[in-house]
Amino acid sequence: MRRFIPVVLTALLLAVIVPSYARLEEVNTSVEEKKVMSYDIAKEILIENNRTLKEKQLEERKVFNSYNETVQVSRGINTEGINIEMFGMEHFISYPDDVQMMLTMQKKLMPFTERFGWQMSLKEKELTEKVLDLTLRDLYLGLLSTSRNYDISVKKLELEEKKYNANNIRLENGLISKIDFKESQHQYLKAKKDCDRALRDLENMKRNFNSVLGVSVDTEYDELLFEELKRDVRIQPLENYIENALENRLEILALEGQIEMTELQISIYEKNRVNETYVRVQKDYSQALRELESLKIQLEQAKIDIENEIKSAYIDVKKEGYNLQSLNDTLNMQTRNYQRMESQYEQGFIAKLVIDEVQLGLEELRNGLDLAMYNYNTKIMKLEEAAGLGPSY
Repeated sequence: MRRFIPVVLTALLLAVIVPSYARLEEVNTSVEEKKVMSYDIAKEILIENNRTLKEKQLEERKVFNSYNETVQVSRGINTEGINIEMFGMEHFISYPDDVQMMLTMQKKLMPFTERFGWQMSLKEKELTEKVLDLTLRDLYLGLLSTSRNYDISVKKLELEEKKYNANNIRLENGLISKIDFKESQHQYLKAKKDCDRALRDLENMKRNFNSVLGVSVDTEYDELLFEELKRDVRIQPLENYIENALENRLEILALEGQIEMTELQISIYEKNRVNETYVRVQKDYSQALRELESLKIQLEQAKIDIENEIKSAYIDVKKEGYNLQSLNDTLNMQTRNYQRMESQYEQGFIAKLVIDEVQLGLEELRNGLDLAMYNYNTKIMKLEEAAGLGPSY
């Protein structure tokens, strides 16, 4: 009897992606002729062209065709006996019990097994798409994060260059010591190195991102969209997630299907007490009973593991929510401080470089808040999928 155990490849995105230059060009020209990219745009391209997903679709069709053929064949099987004509009269001859058992296996168990395999194939295809989707979420976050980090590093370099030039003039006029000037020079050179490193990180991230999407690795984007503010993602009560996970997770569905399949097999053995009459059937019957008991134990353990997983995931999401709120509070506080300093600057009490530095710090905080919001939404999405078909959190 076939066994169907769902397998989720942990490296789905390492598969070769079919290039989709036309698709990328289409979505880019739709926004003022600019090359823009977002998580949602990338998702469309990836799902449409991922080779692993296409292979899953082909596999599902093959399994369905096999199931359909088995159903057609099984319809013509008479498990009880056969009609024959003798001396101009039709007679019904009953099969021996063991033959009836074998034919019943072909008529009932085989179609059930094939249908179960097809259903699992459908679920695994769906799960593959969800894995790709969630992996892409993390990948786009990396691209967005490195892009913004580079932008900030450029601005920091510009600021340190201004401070360095100003201190050079101060040194010439004897307003600062050489030690202070050396420190300024050190900070400028450090900012330059940081900027170079941020650029390398961004270029590497772009190549990785483009390679996964199947577009030219040198593809550049004029804008990376941040669309999390309009994304309706909300955390639900813990009980909802646990209930849904225990009902819908692929691990649960697979074990429940195998249990049902084994119970059907056992019932066929027990029909006409074949399991008691035929010695060669007794061994198979005993093995099926042991397998059924093992499957039930596995199911209970899977339920315990999944419930614990959902609880841990829920705590992780709640922590991220607190982190997001803390960052928002910090940003509000620093914004008020900036507004007070801006008033002092307008009155001539604070230098322009100081206010520029504070303003840059605010921009870093806003970026951090955006990325935390994206990460928070991603974790809720991962929790929702873990409470559905999967994958696990």
